[in-house]
Amino acid sequence: MRSSFFALVLLAMVLLPSLDPAIAEAQQAGTTTSAPATTSPPPPARTEHARSETSGSTATITRGGDPTTAPVRERAPAEAEEELPVNEEDDGRKADFIWLEVEGGVSYVDLIAFQQDNFSAPDGTTVDGFEEVTGVGPMVGVGLGFRIFFLALGARATLASYPGFEIGTVGGEVQFRLPTPIIEPWIRVGAGYAWMGSANYEDARESDTTVYGWMLNGAVGLDFFITWWLTLGIGGGLDVLNMTRQPINSLECPPNEFCPTEDGDAIGAQGRGFVQVGLHF
Repeated sequence: MRSSFFALVLLAMVLLPSLDPAIAEAQQAGTTTSAPATTSPPPPARTEHARSETSGSTATITRGGDPTTAPVRERAPAEAEEELPVNEEDDGRKADFIWLEVEGGVSYVDLIAFQQDNFSAPDGTTVDGFEEVTGVGPMVGVGLGFRIFFLALGARATLASYPGFEIGTVGGEVQFRLPTPIIEPWIRVGAGYAWMGSANYEDARESDTTVYGWMLNGAVGLDFFITWWLTLGIGGGLDVLNMTRQPINSLECPPNEFCPTEDGDAIGAQGRGFVQVGLHF
């Protein structure tokens, strides 16, 4: 018995040193699992604002922080987003507000076409400056105004040069336009002032104007849109002229002929065909 007891004591002394590290590791592991976990707090969230160079909009970006507590931004449905209307058939003429036209062509006038009262001698006269009542010559004109949909308002001035005299007009007008693609028909009517005289282009103060009155006009035509802001057009117009001649007391009346010392009145007509260039703003 005594030998068996000593044998057990000796075996325990041999095995105990090898068991101490395992027991220490087990105790350390138990301490770790039983202690509460300690972690460092997350860094505070940082908000940044970024601006898009293409669209000009500003976006808010949040960096850092706890992802579990970060706000979630819901994206609006695609159909709720604002979309710009696109009209593929729009030719840009909605912006046609101010217009400017320059025209040129050929004109014919007969100042006594309808009636006259001591305006000119029926069979001509020997008095210089009063035998010209008809003629054919070139004409130019310019118009400026604004437009709202199919209605255009503006002013126009024209000058026609005939052999020995000129006829000028200036007045207001109303245009009605049919806004069809590429080709746009139009009609216009107007009224204003007219004069007849011999223009001095070197010194306008030396121009001789002794016949003047009022006029009514109308015209029709077509404009061809090269682009939405440039047009080429053709047209024809008619002016009704009521002209009054002033008396010239410095002249003597030839016997049995037209006498210019008394005033006269006449109603005539002026017709013209022209081409025009238009700018639309």
